[in-house]
Amino acid sequence: MRSHTKDKPFHCPVCGKSFSQDYHLRSHLKVKHSANPYSCTRCDYAFSTLSELKAHMEQHNDEPVLNCPHCGKLYLNKAKLERHMSIHTGERGHLCAICGHGFTGALLLKQHMVVHTSEKAHKCTLCSKSFKTESGLRWHSARHLAVPPRFSCSECGRSYGRMVELKMHQRYHTGDKAHKCTCCTKRFITHYKLKVHMRTHTGERPYACSQCRQTFTQMGDKNRHVNKCH
Repeated sequence: MRSHTKDKPFHCPVCGKSFSQDYHLRSHLKVKHSANPYSCTRCDYAFSTLSELKAHMEQHNDEPVLNCPHCGKLYLNKAKLERHMSIHTGERGHLCAICGHGFTGALLLKQHMVVHTSEKAHKCTLCSKSFKTESGLRWHSARHLAVPPRFSCSECGRSYGRMVELKMHQRYHTGDKAHKCTCCTKRFITHYKLKVHMRTHTGERPYACSQCRQTFTQMGDKNRHVNKCH
């Protein structure tokens, strides 16, 4: 009966499109999101094989990480930087007073504000759970499928529940290490990994054991120390 109503509980975890039947969603995923699974993290190109993506990535090797001249925020993709810049140019002048995100209109800002409250307006039609955001509901709805969609790396077989996670993983295969250390020749896949590495040069050890006050560069190292020694 769903085909005769507007009820579309099956949401694509990649693009958000909704469907009335799970097999329609599966067909959409296969046709729209599987043809070129290897996406460039620096631009909008996508490729059918890893070797094609690796060859393409060579043109990005010498490109620096892009940073916002107003606030210093870092981006790998020029389009994402330009979108962010609209906050400072006034195009997205409606700013959230809590997190600083900018929006083009007051209505969008109002819709965003629910993430900072306990309100969960987006309800699942297949169970009793509710979510603050529509994206949270989409992610949850995929779990109701007989076999939730998984996005697999054809190079190593590792799979992820979201395409964005697969794209991040693919950087390990393509060697896309855009974040360069200014003190040595090492490069890193994410800004966070570079930040942790920089502590080897600065001597910063921000995580301290509450038992013996020994300090560590990473939270994981501190936790392993506590489990082993205390």
